[in-house]
Amino acid sequence: MTSNYLIHPCVTDKAEKPVYFTWHSTLPLLALSSSGGSVNLYLDEAESQNATIARDCIASILSWHPTQKILFIGWEDGRVTFWNETTKTLQEPSSPHETKITLAQWDETGIRIVTGDEIGVVALWNSDKTEPVVMCKHQKDGNPQTVALFRRTSSRDTTFFFGGDRGSIYLADDKGSCKQIVGIGDFSPIQSMYTWKNDGERRGRDILVVATKTAFLYTYSLTADDKGSCKQIVGIGDFSPIQSMYTWKNDGERRGRDILVVATKTAFLYTYSLTADGRLDLLRKDKLSQTADGGTVDRNLQVQWLSDGLVATSVAENCVRIWETANGEQQVNYTLRCPTDEDLVCALGYHPTKQILAASTVNGKILMFSWNPEKSGPGAWKSVPCNIDLDGRAVEIQWALNAPYFAISTGEKALVISEGVLSETVVGNLAAFQTETDKLAMERHKTPPFILQTGLSIKGCNIVGDIVTVWSSKKVEIYTVKDGQDFSHSATFAVKGGNVWSAVGLSHLEGVVVALAQRIEIHTLQGVCKQTLQFSDGEGDPVMLHVNANSLVVITTKQFLKCWDVSRREARLQGVDKKFDENPSNKDTSIGKIISVRINAKGTHVSLMTTVPIKGKTARRPSTKIYVYELERNLIMSYDFAPRWPVRHEWDNIEGRLLGVEVSPETIMDPPLPTEIFTFFVTSEADELIKQDSFMLPEEGQRFMGLQVPYIFFASKDVHPETQTRHLFAKIMRDF
Repeated sequence: MTSNYLIHPCVTDKAEKPVYFTWHSTLPLLALSSSGGSVNLYLDEAESQNATIARDCIASILSWHPTQKILFIGWEDGRVTFWNETTKTLQEPSSPHETKITLAQWDETGIRIVTGDEIGVVALWNSDKTEPVVMCKHQKDGNPQTVALFRRTSSRDTTFFFGGDRGSIYLADDKGSCKQIVGIGDFSPIQSMYTWKNDGERRGRDILVVATKTAFLYTYSLTADDKGSCKQIVGIGDFSPIQSMYTWKNDGERRGRDILVVATKTAFLYTYSLTADGRLDLLRKDKLSQTADGGTVDRNLQVQWLSDGLVATSVAENCVRIWETANGEQQVNYTLRCPTDEDLVCALGYHPTKQILAASTVNGKILMFSWNPEKSGPGAWKSVPCNIDLDGRAVEIQWALNAPYFAISTGEKALVISEGVLSETVVGNLAAFQTETDKLAMERHKTPPFILQTGLSIKGCNIVGDIVTVWSSKKVEIYTVKDGQDFSHSATFAVKGGNVWSAVGLSHLEGVVVALAQRIEIHTLQGVCKQTLQFSDGEGDPVMLHVNANSLVVITTKQFLKCWDVSRREARLQGVDKKFDENPSNKDTSIGKIISVRINAKGTHVSLMTTVPIKGKTARRPSTKIYVYELERNLIMSYDFAPRWPVRHEWDNIEGRLLGVEVSPETIMDPPLPTEIFTFFVTSEADELIKQDSFMLPEEGQRFMGLQVPYIFFASKDVHPETQTRHLFAKIMRDF
C-alpha cells in the first residue's frame, strides 16, 4: 500500500469560524465548536454527522466521554448539554452554573464529571442515570476554576482536586465535603497538576505536584486521613511564566525517579528529578531558541511532548528542535530541518502510535517526520513525503489517537487531513490498484488493465471471486468483473447507524459483510440487512475483516478473534472465540497488538501480524514474527524473521495449506538486508510452520501481492503507460 494525504473541509451551515475542536479518544469522531454558536460532529473524512447543536452563545468547552459516544458541551451562559451520538438524543439538565463554563473533566469510568465556571462554582455530576444529575455543588473564591484531577482511592467514594485562577487547590468528594488544602502565597493562577505515588520514606502518601502560571512549582504530601503539608519546592529561573509541563518515570541512571520537564514562555526548558521526599533537583536548563534571552517570547512557541523523555519544540524557526531528556545532565538535542528558510514552523502535532510528527509552516505547508523509537539522535528521524499545501497557516494540529488522520485550524476554517492509503489487493489472478480517491485500476494476469470509476471516496477495497467491494465511511459499492475488461455495477447502498470500519463481498451469496460499531451486518446487494452479528462491550468493535472461500474472520478493538462459516444463508460461528493480549504478560495469549488478519481457504488457520512494545518505552514496533492460530486445537504457532519483520501475508485462496509472507529489514543495516518472500505449508498435523521456500523480492518487483498455485504474484516497480499504475506479474513457485 502507498499513501497520500487528502484534505476535507469541515462544512458548517453559516460558514462560521472554528473556536475549539477535540477528537474522541477511541473513535473517529471530531467535535467542533464555531463562532456562530453551533457545535457539529464529523467523521474521519469530515463527513457531517448531521448533529448540529446550536445556541445563541458560543460553546466554551467540549469534552468526550472516555469510552462512549457522549459529548459534554459547556456554554458561555453557564448552560450544559450532554449529546449522545449513538441514540441521537440531547439532554440539557438544570445547570448550577450561570456564567461561562471553564472546566469539564470526566473520571476514567465516565460515570462522574466535574464542571466549573468563571465565578468559582464547581459541580460533580453523576452521568450514569437516565438524565445526568448534580451530586454536589461548591462555590469557592469567586474566581474561574480551570483544573480538576480525580484522585484514585481504595474506597468507592469519589474524591477530586480542583483549582483555578486564585491559586487555591481544594479536595472534595461526592458526599459534599470540600476543603482548601493548598493556598498559593501570591495567588498565582493554577496551570496544571498531577499526582505521584510516593514509594520513598513517606511510603503510601500521594504527592500532588502543582504548577502555577507565574513561575512556581509546589508539592502537597497527602496522608490517608487527608492531612498533609504544602511547600514551594522551586521557583522557575527568573520567574518565567510556565507554558507546560510533562512527567515520566525514568528507568535510566536515576532509576525509579519521576522526571519533570517544564517549558516556559521565555523559551527555556528545565529538567528536574523528583525525589522521594517531594524535592526537585534541577538537572538541566536549556534554551529552546538561539534567540531566547530571558524575555517573554512574542513569537509562536510550540512545545510537543512525544514520548518518555522526548520533547519537540519550535519558536517560529525553519526547524524543529528535538530534546532527549532521558540522560539527565547529558541531555542531547538536535534539529529537524525544514526544506527552505521561508518554512517557519507555527504548529506541531504528534501521533503516538504511528510515531509521526506533523509540523505546519507559516506559508501553508505541512511537513512530516517519522521517528524510530529503537534508535537515538538524528538517525532516529526521517522526513516523510507529504503532499499537503494549505490555503493559510495552521494554528493548531490535533491527531486522532487511534487513526491516521488529524484536524487543523487555520483560524478561519477547520479541516480534517486523512491519510489516503491507496488500496492494492489480488485474489486469484485478479488485482485491483487504487489510482485516485475514487478510481481503481483492475488487471488480470497477462491482460491489459482497465479503470473502474467508482462513485465514492474509497476507504478500502476487497476482491472475492469476481466481486469487487469498495467502501467509504457511509457507503458501499459492489462491482462484478467479467472476462477481459468488462465489468458491471451491481449495487450501491448507504449504511445506516454507524461508521463503516470495513467491508467484504460474498460472491456465492451475492451479499456483503459490513463492520460497524459493536456489530457485523450482512447485507443483500440491495442494501437490506438480513443478519446482524452482535458484539458485547467486553469484546469491542469489529474493525478488521477477511473472507476466504466460505470463512469469515473478524478482529475487534479489544483483540478478540471470531470466525464464521458463511457458506449458508445465515452465518454460523466457527471454532471458539479467542482473546489475544497486547502486552507480554501472558505467554500463552500474548502476541502483541494485531494490525492485520487473514484466514485460509479451509477456515482452519488464521495468520496475524502484530506490533509489540519496546522495552522501557511507551512506543511500539512491528513484531518480527508471523503468527498462525489453529482454530480446532486452539494452538498458536509462529515463525521469527528477526532482524526483519513481516509487512504482508496472504493465503492461497484455493490451496488452504499455503501461506506467503513478505519480510523487510526492521532498520537500515550494514550490509543491507534484502526484502524476501517466504512460503510455508501449514497443516493440522504439524505444530509449527513448515518452510516451503524463500527468495529475494524479484528486481522488477515493488511488493508481494498474493499467490495461487502455481503462481506467486507481485506488483511491478514500473507503471503501465495508460493507467499510470503498477501492473501485476507472476513467478512460478518452486516444486509446482
